[in-house]
Amino acid sequence: MNTLNVSSSLSTQLSTPSSVKQNDNVTNINVADNANHTSSTRVSISAEALEKFEKEQQEIGKKLGEQMIENQADKTETEPQDSEITQLNKLIEEVKEQIKEAQRKLTELQYDKSTQAEETRKLLEAQLLTLTGTLIELIDKKMKAIEKLSG
Repeated sequence: MNTLNVSSSLSTQLSTPSSVKQNDNVTNINVADNANHTSSTRVSISAEALEKFEKEQQEIGKKLGEQMIENQADKTETEPQDSEITQLNKLIEEVKEQIKEAQRKLTELQYDKSTQAEETRKLLEAQLLTLTGTLIELIDKKMKAIEKLSG
């Protein structure tokens, strides 16, 4: 047998078996005001009512479980997109750093008129074009991921 303690805040919980007594399809339940611990009331409910109450509790538990599963599913759907955006942000920052480094090297070679410096400048300029294209592509992917995430 189970005891059904009902507090003044309308919360319910099962507790010690000694407080519930069943006689002729009637269950006696001790109800105490847990907030004040001062008063106690004896309530009798039928076995059918207790069974109905237990079924309602099971239904509520089932609904809450389904909601939790749905919430987890929603999180797992958005987390990959969030992680995709995070990865794109990291890649964008890396490409920006590579662009800055190439620009710094070009600046260093600015006054060098040698053939080797000229070839290095051409390679750095080609690298800058490639990096800029990569940066634009990454930013485009990031925007699409953000649009997908927002709906």
